[in-house]
Amino acid sequence: DLYEFTEVDRATNNKFMFIIGFIGALVILNVILMSVMERMREFGVMLALGMTPGKLRQLILTEGLVLGLVSAALGLAGGATLTAYLIRKGIDYSGMMGDTMEMSGVAISTHIYAAWDPHHMMASAIVAVVLSIVATIYPAWKAGKLQPVEAMRHV
Repeated sequence: DLYEFTEVDRATNNKFMFIIGFIGALVILNVILMSVMERMREFGVMLALGMTPGKLRQLILTEGLVLGLVSAALGLAGGATLTAYLIRKGIDYSGMMGDTMEMSGVAISTHIYAAWDPHHMMASAIVAVVLSIVATIYPAWKAGKLQPVEAMRHV
């Protein structure tokens, strides 16, 4: 029963992380799209000076890649710092539940410690970078369709 509870908990956590990832992708999409909209004149000048739409798309996709890599690095650093603390100190629930709690007939300590999961950490970082790139595709496509004269007139 305890094993099944743990598996259900893990599946629920994965669904929750998917929702958070989707929200993160929408935030990245918003940031990159606003960046493209605010730099319309700049892109128009670049196109007028001879930059190809493909190179402009590549520039914006590179910005999305860098945003994803920096975000993943900061997330890994912050997560590793918090995990290191929770491995040493843990979280003490004994004030709320006493010294032990019981689940399916098994006594469980109310002082809970974190554990390293490098595979999950790297998978999360890779998914964050991929979501960042995917969220950048639409703004890059939109910028690649710009006409130089119309873009330079954009207010």
